[in-house]
Amino acid sequence: MNLYNIEAFSRSYEYHDSCQLADISYDDDYLHLTTNKISVPIKKWNAQKNDFIRIQSDTEEKWGTINKISYEDNYTVVTIKSLLSFLDINIYPGQFSGTIENWIASLLESIYSTNYDDYQRIQGFTVDKISQTSGIVSIDDDAKISNLYNDIILQVFENYGIVVDMLIDIQAKKFNVKVGKKIVSEKIIETDLGNVKASLVLKNTTESANKVTVYNKENMSEKITYYLQLDGLITDTPTSRIVPVIEECIAKTYNPDKETFSDVAYDEAFSRLKSEQLNHLIEIECIDADQLIDPLNMMIGQWVKILINDSEYRTMLTGKKYKNNKVILSFGTTRIEFSKRIKKGWDK
Repeated sequence: MNLYNIEAFSRSYEYHDSCQLADISYDDDYLHLTTNKISVPIKKWNAQKNDFIRIQSDTEEKWGTINKISYEDNYTVVTIKSLLSFLDINIYPGQFSGTIENWIASLLESIYSTNYDDYQRIQGFTVDKISQTSGIVSIDDDAKISNLYNDIILQVFENYGIVVDMLIDIQAKKFNVKVGKKIVSEKIIETDLGNVKASLVLKNTTESANKVTVYNKENMSEKITYYLQLDGLITDTPTSRIVPVIEECIAKTYNPDKETFSDVAYDEAFSRLKSEQLNHLIEIECIDADQLIDPLNMMIGQWVKILINDSEYRTMLTGKKYKNNKVILSFGTTRIEFSKRIKKGWDK
């Protein structure tokens, strides 16, 4: 039996109340904004809507915000939103420039640290960039307004493995954000050793291009070819190839006063090279103390190799579910309860 300490704090990090619960269930999925419920065995628990809430055991610490409080018999039912809900906001992102991590950090700081509206700022809000990645972030120029979570955060997560982590330091009264890739050694998980339950769902997709040649429409002798590698990277100098080759050719115009042909070509190739590497759902269930997998120390955005059904998948951890003393790890970007891609306007 695991014992969890539940604590509620105000938005200014002042203590409100606490209790202890045994064996709670908690869903931590990076691909959609999860809500969780806990039942506190106190008739009127002294917490308030919008409070920060910490769920802590000997091995895990999770933070969220209280979305709703209701009362049933002698219990207080608390609905919790992920801290990622702070990213569920419509913004005008402007033009993408620089590295992806620096750009996202500047967006977050403008919303929650340097915002002219004092009431929208978060006390003690800090952003740390833990990696630097060059790439493309597709913004809908026609819409102008983007949802930070759906249109930007999920895009860079799936395309580059860039994660936005949020954690509160209650002693220092800090709301700490880290933006970047998880630089850890790649773990190999074998599902036939008897210590796990595993399932695999492959997404039904039509065959898509793994090679794209982009021509300058004004000068067809100018062209650049990009390739989708086995490891999911897109490059014009591939070190590994997907076979059979499926090529797509496009002609593009561009404004040389505002952009380069190589930038336009890469942006176009990136939008068309549909990596199927993460178009699956692999779920692995194990006990939280499993020493081979070490699920409690695995991080969202961490890459692994999974051996399942006599096949090998290089995939990324995208979600965790905690129930009693067990953990269900979710890999890939498919979710069986979803009826469409999580990606929106940038996946056409």
